[in-house]
Amino acid sequence: MQSLYYRSTILLVAQADEHTTLLKEQLEKDCEVLHVQALPTREEWSHLENDLLIMRIDKESYMAHLSTVEHDMRLEDIPSIVVSINKSKLIETHCLKAGSRDFIALPADEDILRARVQNTLRLQARLRRLSALAIVDETTRLPNKRYFREYLDRELGRAVRAQRPISLLAADILGLPELRTGRGAAVAERCLQAAAKGVERCLQRSSDFACRYVGDKFILVLPETDEPGAAVVVGRLYEALTDALSDASPPESGFPLRALIGGKTVVPERGARASVLIRAALEQLHADDARETPSTEEIAAAG
Repeated sequence: MQSLYYRSTILLVAQADEHTTLLKEQLEKDCEVLHVQALPTREEWSHLENDLLIMRIDKESYMAHLSTVEHDMRLEDIPSIVVSINKSKLIETHCLKAGSRDFIALPADEDILRARVQNTLRLQARLRRLSALAIVDETTRLPNKRYFREYLDRELGRAVRAQRPISLLAADILGLPELRTGRGAAVAERCLQAAAKGVERCLQRSSDFACRYVGDKFILVLPETDEPGAAVVVGRLYEALTDALSDASPPESGFPLRALIGGKTVVPERGARASVLIRAALEQLHADDARETPSTEEIAAAG
């Protein structure tokens, strides 16, 4: 049997005996298997990258194991399969009700075991793709407005608790509606995608975040960033958008593009609202100190 999931990693939690040895050998024909005899600690778990948890239980302790499957926050993001040498309708029912994706009695036919494991991995891969589609803007491949609001709420809460600064930058690409009307949606879309890549290149830290907010606007979230730090990123964003729009805009299109950039830095107090911070950042696009890139026509003329 050729596996489509040969790179998947399974965390096998099971006592060491001949049943577990056989199970591990069967699983290793398709996947990488990490065998441990007890569920890793939270610290250990944070360093693991697993696609599936397979947990072996016995008749005496299965309720304790099922409590782990049902309530352990570590298991929210990966599916679990329960295996047991105790074939019991009651145990199987409890396992499935607790949230396990499958229950397999041992010893199991190898082909059936591998097929059921791969079905679980396939379903998980589909769920992850659907989850990604729900939070990613289809055109720019940046996070969308919905995910941005969730992220900002979390970071704003952290900033309130720590009394640390947080900066929001906004960028608006001007001229795209006219370009879309005059040269077609595909041309305007390519320019918007180029701008998105320019925005993404400005993210220097893992905590920095950028999204397509609405229309032709982008917002960047910079946690732990004061006004001087935000000004540095504004400078990078200015250069990145100038280059991106100049490179992507059709020559002599008659529809010049440029970008406006503004931002807001706050040390939020308790009760601070994300919507107020977003509005303040967007208002800075029209402030006197907003940065405006040269238009693509001006760059071409200076060329």
